[in-house]
Amino acid sequence: MLGNLRLISGLVLFVFVLGHFFNHMLGIVSLRAMDEAWYYTIEPWRTLPGTILIISAIFVHSSLALWALYSRRTLRMKSWEVIQLALGFLIPLLLSAHVLSTRGGYETFDLETGYGFQIERFISAARR
Repeated sequence: MLGNLRLISGLVLFVFVLGHFFNHMLGIVSLRAMDEAWYYTIEPWRTLPGTILIISAIFVHSSLALWALYSRRTLRMKSWEVIQLALGFLIPLLLSAHVLSTRGGYETFDLETGYGFQIERFISAARR
C-alpha cells in the first residue's frame, strides 16, 4: 500500500511539474502562448480541489521519503541513493522561495503572478 501511495503522489507531482515545464517551453513561442496555456496547466492547481491534491501529494511523498529513510537498518547506501535522497530533500527547500513568492503573493496580496509578471521581476532583478 505504501508503494502505491508513493507512486500516486509522485505521479500527481510529476503532472504538476510537467505542466509547469510545458508552460516554460511555450516561452520559446511567445509570452502570449505561455499566458494562454496558463489556464490549462497552472490554474487548475489553484482551485480548492487542485490545492488539496497538490498539498496532499507533497505531504504524502515527503512523509514516505522520511519513513523510508527512518526504516533503513543502516545508512550505508550506494552513491545514487545518497544523491536521490539529497536531491529529494533539497529540491523542496530550494523551491520554497519560488512557491512562497508566487502562490503566497497570489493568495495573500492578490498579486498577479502570471508569466508576464515573473519575467518582469527577473528583468528588474537583473538590472540591479
